[in-house]
Amino acid sequence: FGGFLVMQSLAGGTGSGLGARLAQLLKDDFQSNFLLNHCVWPYDSGEVIVQNYNTLLTLSHLHDCSDGIIVTENESLLQTCKRRLDIQRPTFDDLNSVAAKGLASILLPAERQSVDPYDFGGGGGGLEHNLLGSLVEHLCSHPAFKMLTLKSAPQVQTKALDFTEFKWTTILKWLRQMLIVSSNLDETLDWGVKIDSGSSINRVHCKSMGNFLVLRGRAALDAEVSAFADKALYPSWATDPLKVMCSERRFLGHEMFATVVSNSQASIVPMRKVLNKAYSMFDEKAYVHHYERCGLSYGDMEYAFGNIEDIIAKYSSL
Repeated sequence: FGGFLVMQSLAGGTGSGLGARLAQLLKDDFQSNFLLNHCVWPYDSGEVIVQNYNTLLTLSHLHDCSDGIIVTENESLLQTCKRRLDIQRPTFDDLNSVAAKGLASILLPAERQSVDPYDFGGGGGGLEHNLLGSLVEHLCSHPAFKMLTLKSAPQVQTKALDFTEFKWTTILKWLRQMLIVSSNLDETLDWGVKIDSGSSINRVHCKSMGNFLVLRGRAALDAEVSAFADKALYPSWATDPLKVMCSERRFLGHEMFATVVSNSQASIVPMRKVLNKAYSMFDEKAYVHHYERCGLSYGDMEYAFGNIEDIIAKYSSL
């Protein structure tokens, strides 16, 4: 048994309140098993009037009990559907399909690829079936850093797959830049943000604690992934920040498909936005009485907000 994957939204009461409670109960009863939460971040424009409270309360709770938290923004799912998949009026099924595709790409069995030039064992690990455990072990070994983001390339319409040709060099170049600039789309990337091993930085880039790269499709085991092992991507104290998994099986019609799950500073911006909005309401005690009526005190909410501030500060220091 690899562990639990809990999928939930953060805006409303069911995904946030019940989801957080369920996560706590699972961790209480199965303390030695991994618990990974996949959380859908609400739209900036607003879905529920108290979504900022709910998001912060849930994240704070999950950070205390979960082993890892993958954050997927609704806005990113929407833009992927509109700009890459040419779906002008995406349905919930369309949005869920993009999110599920990303999760499937990192959880299906794969073989470990060595990125050590002195490891002459090739793949080096055989087929791993429990990628959920591998991912959590590699990315979330430090209890203060649990926030994960997921980026995939290429995003192409299904009907166009048979007429589109890609190379690993191109896909990985896109994915690395998406990682550096913290973008979820493989188009309109800011290529002006560059780094090198000497830490010469043109503009501020997104730094990662660790990355979990999964390649699926033709010649995946032979793809050149050394650019993701660049020391400038990581803090100076990171000793083994990159893990690469490969499968040469075709993935959902894609001849080549790559996904990177990153424990990085990418979560700072959305957390800070929600925190600022929540404080604006909290200072006026707006809607706080609804939470107090359900047994959540003013102090409980202050603790949650402070917990998120602490998470942001830790990631900012990378």
